[in-house]
Formats: sequence, structure tokens, C-alpha cells
Amino acid sequence: MAIRMMKERIRAIVNQLPFKSYPHRLIVEMVYNVVFWLNIFPHKDGVHEVMSPHTILTGLHINTTNTVHSNSAGMCKYTRNMTIL
Repeated sequence: MAIRMMKERIRAIVNQLPFKSYPHRLIVEMVYNVVFWLNIFPHKDGVHEVMSPHTILTGLHINTTNTVHSNSAGMCKYTRNMTIL
């Protein structure tokens, strides 16, 4: 995973937040969130064709059809409950 891609995604999150300064914990959680979502989906040039890096390392598979919802604007929302919105 490239540092440049992570920085771009973190900047996108920062530009949506209404704060002028950010606590250290918020920055840590933004980085965690970006790394989590980048590792959930398998990469076309990755180690495995079907399994994501997250699945390979943890052995846990996240069912993206139930947990990731997309709206018409192209933004995704993660929900912990498994109901379709």
C-alpha cells in the first residue's frame, strides 16, 4: 500500500471534518480507518486473487455485501448491524 494513497484518503477525510485542529487520537483513528478499508478488498496484483490482505492476515472474512452500503453520490457507509438500509 502506497503512502501517497493513504495520505490522499486521509486528506479527503480531513477536508470533510469541521475542525481546525485535530486531537492525536482522531488522527490515529483516521489512519486506522484508511488502512482497514484499503486492506478489506483484494488487490488485482496482490498475493491472492480472491482473498484480501485482511483475510490473509487475520483469517476473518468481512461480507461486504452486508456491511458496505453505497449511495448515489459514491460515498460508502459502514454499519455494524447487518440490515440493508
